[in-house]
Amino acid sequence: MIILATTAAGFGIYLSLGVSLPMSFILAAISTPTDATATESVTHELKLPKKWIFI
Repeated sequence: MIILATTAAGFGIYLSLGVSLPMSFILAAISTPTDATATESVTHELKLPKKWIFI
């Protein structure tokens, strides 16, 4: 899943922003979730609370 997401994001950045292909894959690798917890939270569509409590 990580490889697919990075590939899709890399080509998306390349086509939409016009950045060089290697740079677009570097940006995609930085921005895609790499651990199981982050991937699971994205795939399960977890919602943020409407009210934020700041201490």
